[in-house]
Amino acid sequence: MSKSKPVLNLFVPLTKVDEENRLVYGQVAAEVVDRAGETMDYASSKVNFQKWSDEVHAASGGMSKGNLRGMHGKVAAGKLVDLAYDDENLVIECCSKVVDDNEWQKVLEGVYTGFSMGGRYEKRWDMEKAAGSKEKRYTALPSEVSLVDVPCIPTAKFYEVIKSDGTSEMRKFASVQDEADEPLA
Repeated sequence: MSKSKPVLNLFVPLTKVDEENRLVYGQVAAEVVDRAGETMDYASSKVNFQKWSDEVHAASGGMSKGNLRGMHGKVAAGKLVDLAYDDENLVIECCSKVVDDNEWQKVLEGVYTGFSMGGRYEKRWDMEKAAGSKEKRYTALPSEVSLVDVPCIPTAKFYEVIKSDGTSEMRKFASVQDEADEPLA
């Protein structure tokens, strides 16, 4: 009997929304400590992202570079139209096209503020750091990207909206930390 690997969901912020073309840009993954206290290993995860994207690209006849869901649910919100690998900054970025009207409205209203990669852990380990501390690291095995309401990176407060007339505006969202600091009334 095989052991199933634990589920992996990592939230990262949206950076830009193109209203006219329904495109949403942002990071899918980055080698940073997340809210769970873990760090994705970019080098070992990048290969898995490329393989997953290549498989979706082939299966879709070249029309998609990855599946896009709403909140890791069954709603097929759209597709990834591009994935970019920033080897210098250890970041994977995407451009997604949202085709579902309900999911698009959530993007425009600021309900969705980030992306989350969904999948499994291929591998997890502790890495020794300075002064004897340890860092929890993992290799991601992605199976989807989702639009989500709470990004994992707490400093995400703004994203840019490119309006249909070509102008842009910055939209502010409270960070997870800001919300945690507010008293409950």
